[in-house]
Order: sequence, then structure tokens, then C-alpha cells
Amino acid sequence: PWLHVLLAGRDAQFQVILAGFHLIRNPIYGHLKIQPKDDQFRWYAVDLSKWVGQRAYLELLDLGEGYIALGGARWSDTPEPPSLGEAPAVPEATAVAIGPGGTAPAAEKLLQRWACQPGSLSPDQARQVAALLQRAERAGEGSPLPKLPPEVAGQLRRLAEQKRRLDKQLRYGPRVVVMVDGNGVDEHLFVRGNHKALGPPQSRRLPRILGGKDQPPPPPEGSGRLQMAQRALEHSGHLMARVVVNRVWHHMFGRGLVASVDNFGHLGARPTHPELLDYLAAELIRHRWSLKWLIRQIALSATYAQTSAITDPRAEQVDPQNLLLHRMNLQRLEAEAIRDSILAVSGRLDRQKYEGPGVLPHLTPFMQGRGRPSRSGPLDGNGWRSIYINVRRNFLTPMFLAFDYPVPMTTVGRRSTSNVPAQALTMLNDPFVLQQAQVWAARLLARSGDDSQRVQRMFLEAVARKPTPRELRAALAFLEEAAPGSNQQARLEAWTQLCHAVLNMKEFVFIP
Repeated sequence: PWLHVLLAGRDAQFQVILAGFHLIRNPIYGHLKIQPKDDQFRWYAVDLSKWVGQRAYLELLDLGEGYIALGGARWSDTPEPPSLGEAPAVPEATAVAIGPGGTAPAAEKLLQRWACQPGSLSPDQARQVAALLQRAERAGEGSPLPKLPPEVAGQLRRLAEQKRRLDKQLRYGPRVVVMVDGNGVDEHLFVRGNHKALGPPQSRRLPRILGGKDQPPPPPEGSGRLQMAQRALEHSGHLMARVVVNRVWHHMFGRGLVASVDNFGHLGARPTHPELLDYLAAELIRHRWSLKWLIRQIALSATYAQTSAITDPRAEQVDPQNLLLHRMNLQRLEAEAIRDSILAVSGRLDRQKYEGPGVLPHLTPFMQGRGRPSRSGPLDGNGWRSIYINVRRNFLTPMFLAFDYPVPMTTVGRRSTSNVPAQALTMLNDPFVLQQAQVWAARLLARSGDDSQRVQRMFLEAVARKPTPRELRAALAFLEEAAPGSNQQARLEAWTQLCHAVLNMKEFVFIP
């Protein structure tokens, strides 16, 4: 029921991970996380009485530039810590290893050599210098360093200050989450699906439908994840390739060759073109799983180049759902693409690669609830693409929700696509759309040329075509009526309304 751990460290934490995932912290599970106080080893007690019998593992984390050291771990029936006995040595990262004899002159000589010939230090000597600098950083200006004369301590503090200045000038690259292979654990069989009724342990292997009946035993070392992935590709590579091809096809055509992109089983939809699916899957494997090749191959096909307009009434009568692809499917842009397109035509889109934390979502007064951010992000997200907007499950952008943005609770292989009045009302009244319409209008007015050229430019940017003669006449007539004079404010308002009207064209949110 009790776990006692002997810890030392700085800027680090220790935590117990139960059942393979992080549990919600305070107030119920807060005691499962411990942050060591300093370089001194101390016993810390963790109450696990509520979870006796569950599988768990211990996690040691250094937060940034810190370190953590585990001196021992003991099980116990009582909360009292075991006897410390002989304390372990201070971790090497913070030990002041002055020299062979542990004398101050040796430290002074080492520092002098480091200052004059830094490249001549051995790895052990470099670690000793780093330890001295760390000790100097933690020591206050008036606190003498132990076992060092004042002049050496002063030199150390000056070097530590120089190191701090250099550290501030460093720009570290992006950090990524990585995984290393651990030990494999065979899970018990859950009798009738009950996690409390455990049957015998089951050897780690692929499902029989993928790996067959006769499978080699799991490797004696490691988790076996790599071997499992290799066997999956060996025995069912075409199945995985079919899934990949189908998802790419779904995103390019609006519907997969298998409509149920998440289900290739008996309850899933039958493929409309099984031979084509098999052919592309085999070619994808032959081209070393290159998604660029696959997208290029599909995009250059005659099928992808078709229009969505009905050109063959008989084909429409025989295949009204367009399952056989006698024309292109009419597709609506996804919520993020609609927002990005608005930013692109207005000229506000920042095309630079963004680095850093996500942009906070813009909060309206009606967006209240638990976990509400302390401040709201800008209405236009600083012009960044939607992929950089911070996702808060309880505070999703209303414009996104109107256009079928999936609730980020689980994975969604295929988004629903609706065409409801709320979408038109959003494009008419959303503050972001109104703001960007004004930004677009101001940019068009700043261009040289007459109103006719500006209207043509506006249509090219929004729907990739020139306006029809009727559309051009209607736009110019509206501008003449709304802003007959040369008043700049009136012209800006008139152009803002015209830009807003163009953003509300069906062509803007639908791919013909």
C-alpha cells in the first residue's frame, strides 16, 4: 500500500503512472506527483492503498535544465519511511569534483587551464568545470563556496555570470516527443470483457486475421512493437496500403472508394472500385509508400479533372449518387479551409512558418465555462492559419462549429458535411468575416486602376474566375449607388459590403 522513494534533484518531478496513463491530478491523484526539494536525498512516501493489484510504473522527469536522482525505492505497509542509513553520494551532475586530491589549488589550476586552453580538457575535467559553475550559480554573492579560497570563488562567480549571459543568447531548436523501446508486458485475458475477472496471460502477437495462426513468440528483449509492425506489413501490407489509399482518395474526391473509411470489416461499406483500390495499393507499396507519388497520380488522372456539373443526363439517371464517378463530386471546404481562404483573399494571411505555442482562440462574452483561458486571442488569430489556433475543447470557435468542425474528443476519419441555414447566417454575421471584408476592401482600394479592374481582381482572388458581364454591371451599379461621390469613407463602406457579398457566394465555400 505504500511506496517510499529516495529522491534528490532540481527542476524535476517524480510520478507514479497507474494503468498506463496519466490520471487527473488534484485533488484525488495529486500525491502521485513529487518534486524533489534540493540536492539532498530525502525519503518521500506515496499512498497507493487504493490501487493495490494494478500495474504501474515510475516516471522520472527533468524539467528543462534540471536533474533528478533516484537513490532507492521500497515497499511498505506503513507510511513511515525506512531508515536512510548511509546516504548515497550526491549525483555526479552536481558534485564538486575539484581534483585528484580534492584540494582548492587543483580547482584553481583546472579553472586557469580551462580559461587559457578550453579545448585541452578531458571529458572528466570538463564535467568537473561544469559542476563548479553550477555550484557557483547556486551560491549567492555573499555565500562563500565550500573548500575554495575567496579569489577562486570570485572567479567562479564571474564565469557563472558570463555563462548566464551566454545562455540568454542561445536559441534552442524545437523539442519533440520521442519514444524508446521498453520492456514488454503480456496482458491478462479479460474473462467476458470484465477487467476484474482476469484469465491467464496472453502472449503478445498480432490478431490472427493479420498474422495467421502460427506466429513466432515475442522477442525475449524489448516490447516487440517493431517486430509486430514488420509482421503486419509482411502479412497484410496490402490491407494497410488499401486503408491509406482510401483515405487519400476520400480527401481528394469527398468520398472514399470504400465509403466507411474507418471500417474495412464486414459491417463496412463495399468498395465501388475494388480493382482500382488493389492496383493503387500495390503501386503505393512499389513506390515505397510515397504519399506524394499517390497524390500526384490521382491529381493527374482524367477522373480528377472532371467538372462537377451534370454533362450526361443518362449517367445521372443510372448513377444518381455518383458512385461510379462519371463526374466530380461537389465538395464544400472544411471549416479551417474556409477561414484560411478568407484570410488569403483579404491579404491578412501570414504565410510564414509559425513556431511557438498555439494562438489562443478568440473568446466571445457567451463563451463561459470551466477552463476558460485567462485572456482572449485576437479575432483574426494574428493572421495565422487555422492549424496554429490553440484547440480548447470547451471553447471551440463558433464559426468552426457551424461548418461541422468535429468535437476533439476522439479521432474522426470522416467529417460530416451539412448544408444548413446556420452556415449562411455565420458568413453574414460573424465578426471575423465582417472584419476581413473590410481589410480586403481597403487593400483593393489601395491598388491602382479603376473600379472595373478592381472588381475583376476581386473575383479572381475569391473564386478564381473573372466576373460575368452581368455580375460586373451589377457590382459597378451598386458601387455607384452606394458611394456616388469621392468620399473615401463612403467608398470604403461600399467596397466592404461588396467584398462581404462575394465572400457569401456559394462558389467561395464549395469546390465546383
